[in-house]
Amino acid sequence: PQIWLLILITFILNLMLALNYPAAKSIVPEVINGNYLQKFNALSNTFFGLANIIAPVIGGVLLAINGIDFSEFILINAASYFIALFFNLLITYQPTPSVKNHQSESFLISTISGFKYVLEHKKLLLYMTSTGIFNFVCAGFLLTTPYISSHYFSKITSSYSLFLICAAVGGLVGGLWLTVQKQKISSNRIFAEQICYGIILILGSLKFSIYSWIIIALVYGLIQSRFFGSMITFIQEETDISFLGRIFGLTFLFFDGIQPVGSFIFGFFVSTWGSWTYSVLGSLTLSLFGLIYFFNRKTFE
Repeated sequence: PQIWLLILITFILNLMLALNYPAAKSIVPEVINGNYLQKFNALSNTFFGLANIIAPVIGGVLLAINGIDFSEFILINAASYFIALFFNLLITYQPTPSVKNHQSESFLISTISGFKYVLEHKKLLLYMTSTGIFNFVCAGFLLTTPYISSHYFSKITSSYSLFLICAAVGGLVGGLWLTVQKQKISSNRIFAEQICYGIILILGSLKFSIYSWIIIALVYGLIQSRFFGSMITFIQEETDISFLGRIFGLTFLFFDGIQPVGSFIFGFFVSTWGSWTYSVLGSLTLSLFGLIYFFNRKTFE
């Protein structure tokens, strides 16, 4: 049994993701001109969504080849990280010079100073809160999808795959839309889009069918890609470069840490609520982002 090896691999992969996310987002303002941040983040999210579509197909093809077993597949996966390392080494930029005689901070002190910085910048706190709310609702959404597929559309064997494909297509459309959009997008526009999606979830559950389910998937992908592409830009613009690493680290912690809570809570109710879970998720999205919208408009705009 090699369960411990798989657990170790999973731990290392997730650790790398936790390190990579803040680093990758923090370096962007030092490489990309501020006027192009929105386009870059939108394109970055679009390619990420495209990779989510292509990667499983490539993996399936590799595993289907007779000469490649699972161990060799893992080696190919490992080689991809070295390719990523090579491309990272090609990035040239001029980092912000450190202040002379500045002592390096410990992890604890650095984290505390990051929290203080967020509390002093109310917009950052609002953005981080909105990402947490989104992922909390998203946890319930992700739990509901396979249940709906197996209990409502079991006769349609590819219903779950169809839902994921439609969500991915919506994500690509949303990312491209954000990329070609000439006018700079506002935070309230993004919050308003979340409110609209909450309404769509409620309406879709009232007259639930395979067609309304697919519409929910398409709009989810579109709204999700626009939300993340924009939030990253807002945080980058609102944060001093010297604090970007800490702020994105806290954002990742806040965003990723809330999902297990949402999964735990919604896990008890999805089987009872069924398709009405979308009404609950839509109501949460509508009410919470409605509050954020009006608070943001009253306080900052």
